[in-house]
Amino acid sequence: MKGKLRYLSFIILALLVCTACLNDDLDENDFNIELAPAISTNLPDTLVFGKSFNIEVEYQPKTTCHMFAGFNYYDGNQQQQLAVITSYSSNEQDCQTEDLKIATFEFTPRRTDFYNFEIYSGESEEGKALFLEKKVFVKLE
Repeated sequence: MKGKLRYLSFIILALLVCTACLNDDLDENDFNIELAPAISTNLPDTLVFGKSFNIEVEYQPKTTCHMFAGFNYYDGNQQQQLAVITSYSSNEQDCQTEDLKIATFEFTPRRTDFYNFEIYSGESEEGKALFLEKKVFVKLE
């Protein structure tokens, strides 16, 4: 778990460094990024080796001003980590509570045994990263 938290902390730090390099003179383009917690996923119990599968991740954007910006993806052989990234402008004034959204990540199994998927689902009260976890087996067609 320490490795997961360390990796997630590194990603957040890297994202903060990237946004710190933006030109502050362009207030209308003052974009920020943050991770959105996953609520559920459609990961099956089994995938087929070499066949792509669209992983759907239902996530909760913080507000209507938070837009999907992509996935943070870590491929650690059997360990696969995903996190939904959203972006928003700190200049937005009329942000409302947002409904759940779905984002899709295409994954192709390249192993013939199994994967341990971990999808970022928020933080505990102690500030530790939480994950939706699922072991998915791979079969030959």
